[in-house]
Amino acid sequence: MADALAMLNRCVAMRDLSGALATAEDLVAAKDQKTQASLARALYEIGRHDPAALSVFLAAHAHTLPRSTIVAAGKALPEAG
Repeated sequence: MADALAMLNRCVAMRDLSGALATAEDLVAAKDQKTQASLARALYEIGRHDPAALSVFLAAHAHTLPRSTIVAAGKALPEAG
């Protein structure tokens, strides 16, 4: 789990959005709050650069992601502003 979070953060920092989204796929089912909080922050950053990609990701995983993760990440979307 820690490896996936580190990879996610590296991808986001390098603006490798497709890599970040692929890594985020591995973290969607994580149950612990710390992982979900990190995932939400990363998804938020992805959404700042590519809102459409974030919308697609959140829609695809809405049934799995905790509501708090969706809400936090969704704040990057223009319609949330």
